[in-house]
Amino acid sequence: MTKVLCIGYYDKFSRFFLALNKRHKKASIENTLQIQSTYLSGFIYNSLRFKTSSWISMNASIKAKINKKKYQKYLENGIYKEVNFNQLILSDSTNKINLKYQAMAYIDILEKKLHGVNILILIGDLRLPFEIAKEIAYRNSIKIYYLEQGPFNTTFIDTKGVNCNATIRNFKPDNDFNEEKKLFVSKLLNAPKRKKYLRSPIYRGFDYLFDFIFEKSLIYPPDLKINDPFFVKKNKLITKKTIDLKQVKNKNIFLLICQVPFDVNMTHHSPHYKNHYEIIKAVYHNLPENSILIVREHPVYKGKYEKEFYEFILKYESIYIDNSQDLNTILNWTHAVIVNNSTVGLEAITKRKAVLVLGDAYYDSSNLCLKLKNKKELKDLLIDVLSYTPNKNIVTNFLHEFFTK
Repeated sequence: MTKVLCIGYYDKFSRFFLALNKRHKKASIENTLQIQSTYLSGFIYNSLRFKTSSWISMNASIKAKINKKKYQKYLENGIYKEVNFNQLILSDSTNKINLKYQAMAYIDILEKKLHGVNILILIGDLRLPFEIAKEIAYRNSIKIYYLEQGPFNTTFIDTKGVNCNATIRNFKPDNDFNEEKKLFVSKLLNAPKRKKYLRSPIYRGFDYLFDFIFEKSLIYPPDLKINDPFFVKKNKLITKKTIDLKQVKNKNIFLLICQVPFDVNMTHHSPHYKNHYEIIKAVYHNLPENSILIVREHPVYKGKYEKEFYEFILKYESIYIDNSQDLNTILNWTHAVIVNNSTVGLEAITKRKAVLVLGDAYYDSSNLCLKLKNKKELKDLLIDVLSYTPNKNIVTNFLHEFFTK
């Protein structure tokens, strides 16, 4: 009998875990499955289906309040049950003390939950309960699988980590390839899109309702306090500075891809820049002459970045926002794509577009793009990227390795 523990976020991840379990039963694989959800929607989805589950972040928040006196003596050295929880909390986090209490509560809960477990499945790898779970799992030789949404309608399944922690980052593709690899990659990239799952908005609605009512209360889990785009007001300074790309044929066109600010790729994998205002400011002031910058906001964060971000765009004539055009259309006109570490970077590379990566990404060390290692290099790299073209064979080899292993 295999004992499996899954930790996810929302209802859609609970749905995935249950579908996985159903597949196992059809294949006569004996297992017991329990699901821990950090958000209410995941817990409700399981509960309505009478599946073993709990709302781990709320359980930890309650436990932290009950055991506050017990946990206080561990605050100073930051180590509880051999887990260094200080290392798991970002230096610029607010409510650090409450996060430390929450971390110790997670350690107590997960130590029990992981007892006797054979397989741990995590959606991502860097949120507080996930990092604690994997540390306990490593110590007890529990097999870990990390999952993350990938490019081209795929899902990462990795035993090392996701994003820049993924196994693929260590792959060094060469120029040697065969027609079989080329055919495989071509079929995958051109495969028709699958029918989209019609997700009920009711489950996620429970998350928003809970946030709205309890976010400022003492019981609210401190590690869930993020700037959810649902509650962030659109900035009044948002501009419709769109551009007719046919009018700028003689300009160097740079496309800057923005991300959600609280995503781990910004909070954990961005060594040079803390926010998008810092990024756009650094990029624009280092652009080569005769260049324009087109900014593409993340679909769920349009008009919701820092006030300074939009003030900066309004200040300069050669910066534009373009969210309306199809990504493939705008890529065709673009000379170079700038990402912090977005999946869009790999999609651009597959079209043999020049890409400059500012942060840490799973494709940044494979001779597929240019990579910023020192902020002082930015000006030179923005010049170099205009003459950079990814090697077609290397791209094929990388994608074949990525999709098959």
